[in-house]
This record gives sequence, structure tokens and C-alpha cells, in this order.
Amino acid sequence: MWSTIEHESHLESLLNQTEPILIFKHSERCSVSRMAKRTFESEYESDVPVYLIHVIEERPISNKIAEITGINHQSPQLLIIKDGKCVYHSSHDHISAQDIKGFL
Repeated sequence: MWSTIEHESHLESLLNQTEPILIFKHSERCSVSRMAKRTFESEYESDVPVYLIHVIEERPISNKIAEITGINHQSPQLLIIKDGKCVYHSSHDHISAQDIKGFL
């Protein structure tokens, strides 16, 4: 289910795709983030890849996403990017796999 973004150039190439991509910002140090991730994993039913960003270890990529999308960083946070634009975002206990079906 989870894919990784290795570096900023990989992120930029993903953002230029016409297909939607999901980005899940996550911190293992945060119990709310761990719970949101587990819940999302149990609900998510799509072939669209989800890119997991560990916000502590991959801070430059996380910051670049906030800069490009104009969406303030939060953790946990789910973003859907389509045609280079953020078309949906949610955070904390508002993250729901059910809510994103219409965007995929």
C-alpha cells in the first residue's frame, strides 16, 4: 500500500502527473498519527498509491510539499494532488478513506 518518495526530484515528477496521488504525512512519535495511519490502512480500498512521508526523517520533502501546495504542514495529514494541485487535504482525526473516494 505504501510507497516512498526518495528525494525532491521524485516528488516534483509525481506532482506533474495527471493521475491523482495521495500523500500521507506521518510521525511515528505521535500517537494520533499512528492511530490515523492504522485506521486509514484498514479503510483504504484503491489501487492509487499512497506516498508515506515520515515527517521527522524526511523534513525537507515534507516542507517542500507544504511550499508547493500552499497547505500548512500538519501531522498526520492526507493530501490528494491532481494535475499539480492539491484537490483535497485533511488532518488528524478528520482523515478518512471514505471521504476521498470522489477524488480518486
